[in-house]
Amino acid sequence: MKAKLFHHNDRMEIRLSNTEQFIAGEDENQAGFYRRIEAYVELEYDEDIIDPVSEIDIKKMKKETSAALERRLPLLQDGVETEMIREILESRGIELPNFEPESKPEPKCKPKKNLNVGKACTFTPFRQDVSMSGTIKAFVADKRVDRSYYKILAQDKKIYHKRINNDQLSIS
Repeated sequence: MKAKLFHHNDRMEIRLSNTEQFIAGEDENQAGFYRRIEAYVELEYDEDIIDPVSEIDIKKMKKETSAALERRLPLLQDGVETEMIREILESRGIELPNFEPESKPEPKCKPKKNLNVGKACTFTPFRQDVSMSGTIKAFVADKRVDRSYYKILAQDKKIYHKRINNDQLSIS
């Protein structure tokens, strides 16, 4: 998973590619903050953060046009990036309207922690006729397309994924 680190005035924020946002504690250093988010992503999404994390400070952001910054502002939650954009636009003499960030609709498939994780199952891999057995290793909710999957470690040591309501999956 890709991540961007925003830092400005001793404040830090990491935004993941799925738009999830994390703000560092007041006494947290950059390395500790990064390790905390890395552990969270590995636990929740069973993925790694891609190194190197893009570091963005106010100098890099000042290179962007005012129009680009104005378009991005309503899409953001409050945080370090929003603070930086507002500061840049105000320094350029652009009046900012007071508005609330758009709220995103709740996804229909909410991840449930440890849902059937660790249980044995039998399934038929895609485009194969042979039934295999394995162990469910993770539950994954894809918010982009509103689908939920199980990641399954099969006996052949490969990882497969199946939708949770698939007919070809039976959980023991």
